[in-house]
Amino acid sequence: MSRTLDPRTLKPARSLDIRAGLLIPIKSRGVETLKSPDGRHDAVLITVGEIRFGPVYCELKIDGIAQINRIFGEELKWSPDSRFLAVEEWLTTDYVSGPITRAAIFDLEAHRCTALKPAEKGFCRDFHFEDKTFVYKKNFKGLGEIIELEVDLGSVSGWSRFTS
Repeated sequence: MSRTLDPRTLKPARSLDIRAGLLIPIKSRGVETLKSPDGRHDAVLITVGEIRFGPVYCELKIDGIAQINRIFGEELKWSPDSRFLAVEEWLTTDYVSGPITRAAIFDLEAHRCTALKPAEKGFCRDFHFEDKTFVYKKNFKGLGEIIELEVDLGSVSGWSRFTS
């Protein structure tokens, strides 16, 4: 039996139904803090679980603000000017239907965030910023396909405020 978890109702791994053996609780929660290049901001990834035979998934705090009801992978990157933070967001932890991930971008100056188009059966990787452009790859391991994408940050839509 497998099921797709709704990130809006996701609880730490110790509370998840793991009878199907698809999700494995993490006994000691790993915490990784990444400072922005200018040292004014920090992003904290807190490991809450892992997919069977797969990667870990995390909670995220940005400058102490928890991004509730969302889960993230370990891929993240600050822009050189510390304004933007890009993070791989997971839309499911279901072993069968996943991975489904997308790049989420946080604008620390405007206190807003947006998410780019999901990678169905793939991971979003290799984030970097070039001037006003966000560059990343969608890696579809099962298909043996990697697509590199460039996004003009000035033309991104769908921004919303992020708060705890």
